[in-house]
Amino acid sequence: RYLRPQGQRVALLATLIFGGIGLQLLSPQIVRAFIDIAQQGGALADLTHNGIYYLTISLIAQGVRLGAAYLTEDVKWRATNWLRNDLADHCMGLDMGFHNEHTPGSMIERIDGDITELSNFFSQFVLRVMANGLLLVGVLVMLYYEEWRIGLIFTLFSLFVFVVMVSTVKYGARFWGEEREASSQLFGGLEEWLAGTEDLRASGGVPYVMDRMQRFTYRLYRAARKAFLAGNLTWGLANLMFTLNLALALGVGAYLLRLEAITIGTVYLIMSYSNTLQRPVIQLARQFQEMQAATASIG
Repeated sequence: RYLRPQGQRVALLATLIFGGIGLQLLSPQIVRAFIDIAQQGGALADLTHNGIYYLTISLIAQGVRLGAAYLTEDVKWRATNWLRNDLADHCMGLDMGFHNEHTPGSMIERIDGDITELSNFFSQFVLRVMANGLLLVGVLVMLYYEEWRIGLIFTLFSLFVFVVMVSTVKYGARFWGEEREASSQLFGGLEEWLAGTEDLRASGGVPYVMDRMQRFTYRLYRAARKAFLAGNLTWGLANLMFTLNLALALGVGAYLLRLEAITIGTVYLIMSYSNTLQRPVIQLARQFQEMQAATASIG
């Protein structure tokens, strides 16, 4: 609904994302050719040609990434600002019974705070989760093309990582829900107390308000600590997967090189593509942490 009016921007963003993925897959192939030419004592002109080609592709890839990042932010803010307007309009149309139960501060946190969480998540989701998911598939296809056994090993490893990452989202979502609720209560209380400052002072209610504020703040602190610990569990698992991925690439490359099934340039290619796999895994892990907060905001 909110992306449809931005069809041209979304189409251009998709083009930049696909183009960037293609350039990332092409770069290691150029370096592999450079290494094999150098090992075989190839002509200096061929090495120079490959070097210039690699630098050109790298510069273009950086420009594509910058353009994709800019467009993602632009699309994100347009869409979520329309969502803010619609949500505020909806709340203004509700009866007084609803507004008596929810303080203005709490409503501001819901309409602006929760949508900001969603805004951050969905912008990163487009640029990182979808793009890195496609990059992951592209890398696996290239590994299958080089050697089917390598492709199969890294496919099974990627599936294992994906299952582990998804399982952590379910674990952390409830903690982020508690954090968003505690934040809403604190902001709701602050608005109410600030609006009634004169009455509170006149009636001697300041100690009571300070006690309530400390309780709300401590509740938010405890909820946020649990939420971030749950999120860091995801990040720690991603680092573990990174180590296993590196060991797997080294082992497979060394084994196939001993069998003379591949060249030293292809060993580099395996290492480079396995390193490229790490980026999607780490980015997906980060976004799964954001997804925990976003899931609570959607609720």
